[in-house]
Amino acid sequence: MFYTQQLAKERDVALQEREVAESTTDFLVDLFNVSRPGESLGETITAREVLDQGAARIRDELTEDDRIRARMLQTIGAVYQRLGLYDDAQALMQEAVSLNRVHRSSDDPLFIDSLDELAWLHYRSENWQAAFETAKESLELQRAANGGKDGPSMARTLNHLGTITYYLDDYDGSLGYYQRALAALSDAQWRDSEDRGTTLNHLGIVYATLSRFDESEAAYLESLDIRLRTLGDDHPDTATAYANLGAFYANTAQWDKAREVGLKGLAIDRKTKGDEHVDVAFDLG
Repeated sequence: MFYTQQLAKERDVALQEREVAESTTDFLVDLFNVSRPGESLGETITAREVLDQGAARIRDELTEDDRIRARMLQTIGAVYQRLGLYDDAQALMQEAVSLNRVHRSSDDPLFIDSLDELAWLHYRSENWQAAFETAKESLELQRAANGGKDGPSMARTLNHLGTITYYLDDYDGSLGYYQRALAALSDAQWRDSEDRGTTLNHLGIVYATLSRFDESEAAYLESLDIRLRTLGDDHPDTATAYANLGAFYANTAQWDKAREVGLKGLAIDRKTKGDEHVDVAFDLG
């Protein structure tokens, strides 16, 4: 009997999630219909205007199902964030978190993701303490669902906490979070992952701040190696890895090495972004 009840519960949850997903898709399709000539009456509609209209409609129309409302707030908020509209994104994401807290379980991936997005938005607005508290809540919920242990899926949150505590001038605390993220990605399947490459780059920064220069160089080199093996030698992220390593060499007065890796990064940026791009100016500076 219990097994049958459990199956029925899981079926109901799956059906609810499908309904939320379908409603979200329908809303987005209808929202972006405004950019079609027949709907816009020939006027040019910007992405910002489409998003603003969407945010208003979510608040005015999606009043009956808070799960759908939260999903849409989270979706539009994430798009605002990608466009660099952080204040607008934060307002929507805060509302999504509040609704998710009521209507989703504490280990629901959508709830966790909304917490991580909100933490990063607090970070972008330099509200360090709110960022730390939000990211810490996310990590604690994920660990509780994983038997009290860190796991690979927590690397993003651990990196957030490492970055936030760095800007709180807690360099040892920052180092601890980054080291935990690296340990969570220690299995072979994560060896070349983007999260591991990012974590190593962050470790390079903190080690250098703590004057642990050998460890900093090793972390930067391994991060670059991951980018070269997975992205190739003409990818913008590889150029960034070269730039970070070059800055380390310059800051430690290793001028020949700084010039060598700096020129490699410059060549990639010129090829992929053009001579007028700000990253090229940074490379030349």
